[in-house]
Amino acid sequence: PSSSPSNAPSITSRPTEFLPPPSVSEVPYTLHEAEDHTLSADSSIIYTNLGYTGSGWVKMVGKDSFVEFTNVDFGGGGSCQLKFRFALKRRSAKQKPAKISISGVEAGYLNFRATGPNGGYYGYDQVVTACPSGVHNVRLTAITDDGGPNLDHLAVSPIGV
Repeated sequence: PSSSPSNAPSITSRPTEFLPPPSVSEVPYTLHEAEDHTLSADSSIIYTNLGYTGSGWVKMVGKDSFVEFTNVDFGGGGSCQLKFRFALKRRSAKQKPAKISISGVEAGYLNFRATGPNGGYYGYDQVVTACPSGVHNVRLTAITDDGGPNLDHLAVSPIGV
């Protein structure tokens, strides 16, 4: 986004944003494409609905479906922003809540909302949390029978850089 969160509590859900990813000059971040990481058996990689980054996006179907981003380097640790790019059809009119964990430790929750009339409209939702130092896995898990969002990627940014 055009501005960084200021003095955010340790876990904060931010509203969905309809902006392109920030440029490297605005906020340093590492990008992790959902389709390149570990998926639950009921999640699948999709290559339709142009507008995604990378080679595709992940459809999370059903409760406990997940995408686990492996080998995410948090450097020296501290506050960080986990920003998820996703699509969710407006017709579904449902929010899709999901739990975020870092190497098995709960790091927050997001309530993904509709981004447009079809799967080609992407938005962002993010959480600011305390990230451990070193390399860890970040898992986004659907917590209702409706599944999770159609997930494009995760951008990880340190806070206060």
